[in-house]
Amino acid sequence: FFFSFCFVLIIIITSCFFLSCLLYDIIVFTCVIMIWFKTLRNTGLNIKLFKPL
Repeated sequence: FFFSFCFVLIIIITSCFFLSCLLYDIIVFTCVIMIWFKTLRNTGLNIKLFKPL
């Protein structure tokens, strides 16, 4: 019984660790995409502004 309990505990811990890593990856990925879109939009605006010149 004790061994099975430890096994379940290990599975729960590893799954939580994996989920937290996945969540962290998703957050970082989202932040990178947002920053990239922001810079892209800014450069696009700059190109639009400088085109008449």
